[in-house]
Amino acid sequence: LVEPTLTVTAPNTAGSWDIGSIMRIRWSHNLGKLERAKIELARDGLNYDETIAESAPNPAASSGTFNWVVTGPSTGSARIRDTWTGDANVTDTSNSKFKIY
Repeated sequence: LVEPTLTVTAPNTAGSWDIGSIMRIRWSHNLGKLERAKIELARDGLNYDETIAESAPNPAASSGTFNWVVTGPSTGSARIRDTWTGDANVTDTSNSKFKIY
């Protein structure tokens, strides 16, 4: 058996996202096409208290994407966290903080 994995691939570097723009959140996984991911945002880089998508589908067998219309307020410390809805222990966060303005 293979352990389930889910890895945020974008945003995964320091960058800037404009409020009102559509940005693509991406992840890789080995969960299969029928599984879903919860996507959350931490504007302070620590507290994931904003849900972007409660149950985003995996459109491909080994990757997922979700288009998000970026909302305010501005921050210089945002991070994304993806979590498999089937097991909250299968989760990953973006490696670097990014800006929202």
